[in-house]
Amino acid sequence: DAAVALRILDATNPARGEHAGGPPALDSVMLAGRWHLLDQTGAPVLAACAARGVRVEIAGAYASGLLAGGPNYEYKPATPAHVARRDAWAALAADHGVSLKAAALKFAFLPAAVSKVALGLASTAFVDETVDIIAEANAVPAALWKDAVARGLLAPDLLAL
Repeated sequence: DAAVALRILDATNPARGEHAGGPPALDSVMLAGRWHLLDQTGAPVLAACAARGVRVEIAGAYASGLLAGGPNYEYKPATPAHVARRDAWAALAADHGVSLKAAALKFAFLPAAVSKVALGLASTAFVDETVDIIAEANAVPAALWKDAVARGLLAPDLLAL
């Protein structure tokens, strides 16, 4: 929950990382499920962390598996609206010659505050595929994000994080 992350950040890391007593300052925050192609409600956390010099680790870049070809979103069967949004992202990625998984992984790393992205692999069979996706993510063109804004998939201000 982004609001919880912000409360903890405010309690431990006052403005610009200055810390005068109290709980120890955080050096990183894990943001799970709130920064991926289908949900960007973690944007305020990313902005606050960037302003305070706190690193962010992203978990859930594949939206509980929906962006990786699975049927679930938020650990429940995906709604038709979520599937339609996923399909719109898949079409955009295809238009730019990359896979949806590569676009999702690259998106997770876009904000300057992000230092790590945790990926869950259901089995060792996914290791080789993940290595390939990491390489492909490096080739995702910047134009994809501008087109995502033009298609209404992303708010323009998110590209400045």
